[in-house]
Amino acid sequence: MRPKTLTMILFCGAFALAACDRPDSPSQTVRDVSEARQDAREEMRDVRREADERRSTAAGEVARTEAEATFEVTKSRIEGEH
Repeated sequence: MRPKTLTMILFCGAFALAACDRPDSPSQTVRDVSEARQDAREEMRDVRREADERRSTAAGEVARTEAEATFEVTKSRIEGEH
């Protein structure tokens, strides 16, 4: 084998070994999954809170619009009667 080829093979082998990542231990995987679940719960809580706030705001806007419409209808009836 030529020295250049041998050097290239050794370099590629060393690079491949260095690039291999050791798998996490089972306890680390459990910790990671637990953290991911906690993050997901927190995010869902925040999303639900925001949805509740938006729903409440929308309900308030609907109530206000209905009240304004009722006022306008009543006002028109009164004006029509006089």
